[in-house]
Amino acid sequence: MIKKIPDVKVVEEENVPETIAAQKTMEAMIEQDGATLIFATSFGYFDPPVLKMAAKYPKVRFAHCGGLWKQGNPRT
Repeated sequence: MIKKIPDVKVVEEENVPETIAAQKTMEAMIEQDGATLIFATSFGYFDPPVLKMAAKYPKVRFAHCGGLWKQGNPRT
């Protein structure tokens, strides 16, 4: 459904391990595909992958479906 919204480009990657591979995937989506919003959908993607990428890319919005975010995390 989101893919049908005008001017919205959806970039997906499935079965990414909860390792440094998650960070590399997020970084490639940002650098190569111009992603401005990252939805991390696995528990292990939050800490450290999302936290590290959020610190490195403060203009990109990161969302995690696990509800692990809390005020001041990540520190910027």
